[in-house]
Amino acid sequence: MVWKQYRRVDVGELSIEDLDVDIEVEMSEDGELLFDVTIWNLTDASWERIGKGDECRIVLGWENGPSKSVVHGVVRKKKKEADGNDVKFRLQGKDRTDEQTSRRFSKTWYGKAPDGVAADIANQIGLTTGEVEAVGQQLDNNWMITKDKPVRHWLDRLVEEAQKRTDTAWEWFVEAGKLYFVTKDGRKEEAVELSFDNTLVSIGEAEGDSKAEESGLQFEALCEPRLRRGGSVVVNTDRYQGPYSLTKYRYVSDSETGDHYVEGRLAPLDVEYTVQ
Repeated sequence: MVWKQYRRVDVGELSIEDLDVDIEVEMSEDGELLFDVTIWNLTDASWERIGKGDECRIVLGWENGPSKSVVHGVVRKKKKEADGNDVKFRLQGKDRTDEQTSRRFSKTWYGKAPDGVAADIANQIGLTTGEVEAVGQQLDNNWMITKDKPVRHWLDRLVEEAQKRTDTAWEWFVEAGKLYFVTKDGRKEEAVELSFDNTLVSIGEAEGDSKAEESGLQFEALCEPRLRRGGSVVVNTDRYQGPYSLTKYRYVSDSETGDHYVEGRLAPLDVEYTVQ
C-alpha cells in the first residue's frame, strides 16, 4: 500500500492544505517545541488575516494512515519575501507551554490525587490532557493553589507529591496543546514501534558532544506523528531491540521536495511495554 502524505497548517482562522508548504517542528535544547513554516503563493488577503500571537496547529501524517497534531503553538514572527517568480510567507513560533503554564488562578481540591488535580489544572488553563498516569493515593487534607505563583510552580509541587507517594520519579510537560503528568521512565504501554518493516529509515549509535548525549540511539523514520517527548519507542531491528524513550526529535515535511520524515534520539529504558 502506498500512503499519501498529509500536512495541514491551521493558523488564526485559516486552514491551509492545498498550497505548497515547507514545515519544520523541532524540540529545542531546553525542551521547547519550535515551528518554522513557509507557505508559497498565499493570497495577500489571507496573509493579512494572520497576526503575531495567533494560534498555529500543525497536523502531519498520512491520508490513509495515522495523522496527528505535532505542535499547538503561537506565531511569534511573520515574514513575506520574493522567491523567484513566487512569493513565500514564513511563520515562526513555539508551543504554547510558557503562555499556558504562566497563568495564575486560585482553587482548592478536596480528596483528590495528584493526577486528578493536574488534569483539572490543564482544563482551567485551556489545555487538554495527553497522558496523565494514576498516582494511586490522595493528597493529604485539602490541596490549594493561589494566584501568587504561576501554574508551573504548582505542577512542580504536584510532581513532588506524586514522588512522595510512589517512590518513583515523575515529570510534567506540555506539548502540542496537551498536558502530560507521567512517570519519568516513559509510558509502559502503547509504545510506537520503529522497524525497517514499517517507517524506520536508519538507526545507529547516537553521536554527541558529551557522554550523556552519546548514550542511546539516533534514528530517521518516515513521518510518525504519534511520537512525543518522553514517550516509549520499541526498536525492532536485527542490531537494536527493546524499549527506548524519545528524548529529542525534529519533523520535516516539504510538499515540493517530498520530504516527510522525523529524526531524533532515543535513550534506553528498562520497562515493559505493548506496541501500538
